Amino acid sequence: MVTEHASKEVILSQFPEKTRPHGPNVTKPYFETMKAEGRQPDQIWKLFVPNDSQFDAEAAKQRGLSYWSAYTTASSTQCTVAAVRALDAGGVHLTAVTGGMLLPHQLDNNIAKNQSTNGNQIQRLADSAAAAKGYDSVKFNADSSVTGSYTPTGSRIPRTVTCDADGCCTGE
Repeated sequence: MVTEHASKEVILSQFPEKTRPHGPNVTKPYFETMKAEGRQPDQIWKLFVPNDSQFDAEAAKQRGLSYWSAYTTASSTQCTVAAVRALDAGGVHLTAVTGGMLLPHQLDNNIAKNQSTNGNQIQRLADSAAAAKGYDSVKFNADSSVTGSYTPTGSRIPRTVTCDADGCCTGE
C-alpha cells in the first residue's frame, strides 16, 4: 500500500476484485487493505519523491488499469508493480522490475538495497505504530474498525488500540 506520509489516505493499494491470480483491478481503502491482507504491514518506508506530479500521474494510471494480474503486462497491474511504476515515474530509482511478477518481500528487499543509492532519500520508519509496537494480535471488527493489541517494550501490561475507518484511533 502507498499512502502520503503519516496519512491513511491511500494512493495505491491494488487488488483483484474478487479472486487471485487475476481479475478486475480495484484500489482498496486503508482499513480494507489491512483486512484483505489479514495483518499489519511488514515494513513501513518513507521515500522522497523528486517529481511528485509524474508520480501522481503514474499512480492514477495504475489505479485506472482495468485488469489485475499476479504476472503483469503493460496493460495490467498488481500491488507491488504499481508502486514501483509510480515511484520510478516520480524519480525514485529502484532496480525492481516493472512488468512480470514482483512479490511484496522482493520490493521490500529492493527498497532496502537502494536506500541510499542513485540519489534516493529512503528511510525505514522504525517508530511507525504497526512496526514499532509489534502488535501481538489484530482483529477486524464488523463496524470496519480494527483493534490491535500489543505490549510496549519494558512493560508487562498489554495495551489495545482501536482505529475506525477514518483513521481515528483510541487507546494509543
